[in-house]
Amino acid sequence: MRRFILFHNKKHPLSMGAPEINAFIAHLAIDGKVAASTQNQALSAIIFLYRYVLNVELDQTILSAVRPQKPKHIPTVLSKQEARKVIDRLDGVFRLLTQIMYGSGLRLTPALAP
Repeated sequence: MRRFILFHNKKHPLSMGAPEINAFIAHLAIDGKVAASTQNQALSAIIFLYRYVLNVELDQTILSAVRPQKPKHIPTVLSKQEARKVIDRLDGVFRLLTQIMYGSGLRLTPALAP
């Protein structure tokens, strides 16, 4: 809340509304380069302040447009042929361990556990 109020030159939250909130959230993304989850946390804190402390309902249609989206994480996965090429270049214990991990879906630490 302190950052929100200081960002708007110490204006009281009752004198601000959705445009100021949008500006602050945009500032976090552009200038602050914070993650989407941090923006969402800041927005949730501001909504809590207005709803439960100041007893002011904000226009949800305006605020919903401001919600940052988390970037989609696309995992890197080898095709069967690519995995086969990697396994074919290994020998001994490393090959066996890799085959077990690939075939069972185990990660490295569980595969190495006694």
